[in-house]
Amino acid sequence: MFQRIQSVFIIIAVGLIGSLFFLPMIKFTDGGIIRFSEFYPTLVLTIASFGAGAASIFMYKGRIIQARVCTINALILIGYQILLIVKYIQRVDEMIFTTANVFPTVAAILLFLAIRYILKDEAKVIAANHLR
Repeated sequence: MFQRIQSVFIIIAVGLIGSLFFLPMIKFTDGGIIRFSEFYPTLVLTIASFGAGAASIFMYKGRIIQARVCTINALILIGYQILLIVKYIQRVDEMIFTTANVFPTVAAILLFLAIRYILKDEAKVIAANHLR
């Protein structure tokens, strides 16, 4: 399971998304913070993405299903990043967005790399079956 590079990409992406449960999304100049888990839409998207990523780690025997779940997860993460961009546009001057706001984009890139390697593995298996 962990011998494949796509599993490493998925684990890193799940780790990044899992860290959003604990990291602040917005810091205020007066010292207050808002966490990702305190804002309902980001909480729902974080749980959905974390669940899909954790499930796709253990789908290593079904490569096509694993690639589809990773694709859906990457689309969820793109929507997540769009939501964060909208929140950034609507910000007030006292708000400071943290670097954790780019984690969904990084996780989506890692998932696209994982999809690429999953499909390469599937192509190798199909090619090996044609040689028989």
